[in-house]
Amino acid sequence: MILWLASYPKSGNTWVRLIISQLLYWNDKHKKNTLEYINNIGSYPRLIHYLNIPKFKDAEKITNKEDVIKNWIPTQEIINLGTKIKIFKTHNSLCKFEIKGVSYNFTNLENSIGAIYVVRDPRSLISSIYHHLSLNTLDDAANMLITKSTWGGLKSKPVAEFLSSWEIHYLSWKRFPKKFLLIKYEDLIKDPKEEILRLCNFLIQFFDFKYNDEIISRIIENTSFKKLKQHEIQYGFEESVLDKNTNKKKSFFHQGPNNNWKSINKELLEKIELEFGKTMKELKYL
Repeated sequence: MILWLASYPKSGNTWVRLIISQLLYWNDKHKKNTLEYINNIGSYPRLIHYLNIPKFKDAEKITNKEDVIKNWIPTQEIINLGTKIKIFKTHNSLCKFEIKGVSYNFTNLENSIGAIYVVRDPRSLISSIYHHLSLNTLDDAANMLITKSTWGGLKSKPVAEFLSSWEIHYLSWKRFPKKFLLIKYEDLIKDPKEEILRLCNFLIQFFDFKYNDEIISRIIENTSFKKLKQHEIQYGFEESVLDKNTNKKKSFFHQGPNNNWKSINKELLEKIELEFGKTMKELKYL
């Protein structure tokens, strides 16, 4: 069965992946590079999952959206041939498409045992997405958040993910009908110990691991933004992307808790607040 770690891009998913990895996969070797722990939790969908489908045996990329959609469930059924619970990070919304009268869901309860969702104030996402995707303007980033038909990675990844808008993405996962935990990026910054305790109490339903104040303090230190940024500079980070303008790797851990959305022009902020006002109030962002 799959336990999903879902979020809209640049919402703190990588941070939570590292926290969970240190909780579940810590060992006495004490890796010098904290970022290596990211490999304990895979991403979905990836090309490797589609290569198990005969049609895509030798594929280098799945460019057809319908092929991606129609094979969400078949690829997850193959992942779940074993009995072990697996955690997968995803930026896909919990969506459903109808193609020629047939409905295709991103996942179902036969393949999914629970979900952790990481949400972040969409105003903070504007500058993060602008930087990460090398967009032309902050307006382009805001429009991406608002657009309901947004796909991520159509050109840059072997298998694309359907994002939709920031609001639809959050609301889709909020309705997850099984075991569900919501983590707010801002709460994780404000009180990491409390949020990691909430994570522990949720994960203990699925995994056998130990935690105490000492372990949590060590995780807080190892996954601090300062240390992660330092390790990215020192060792590099496989998930950092190329700058489209310079063709050089750009920093993945860019601003983090120092991101100040209040510096963005007022009209752009009002555009986001008008579009997502009800949901932002629900999450206490307004």
